Amino acid sequence: MPQYDPVAKKVYVNLQDKNIFAVIDPSTDEVVGRYAVGQCRGNHGMALDAEHRRAFLSCEENDLMTVLNLETNQPIAFLPMASGADVIKLMQG
Repeated sequence: MPQYDPVAKKVYVNLQDKNIFAVIDPSTDEVVGRYAVGQCRGNHGMALDAEHRRAFLSCEENDLMTVLNLETNQPIAFLPMASGADVIKLMQG
C-alpha cells in the first residue's frame, strides 16, 4: 500500500519481494530512490509519521516492525511483532 508524505511531497512503496523501500516523486512519476530495509523480510504494511519523519514497516516474513528514518531512508530500529502481522497503523490522538 503506497503512502503519501505531505512533508516531503513523495510517495513511499514497499517492494516486498525485494526487501526494498522505494521513493517516488509524484510530480514526475519517477522512482527517486530504492533503499534496503535491513533485517526486515517481506516488508508489507506501512504507516507514516510524516511530522516526526518516521515510517513503520510490518515485516511479515520475520515478524518484525522496522522503524525507518525518512530523512536518511535508513532503518533505525527493529522491534518484535505478533506472528503473522502484515498491516500496521498509527493511532492519532
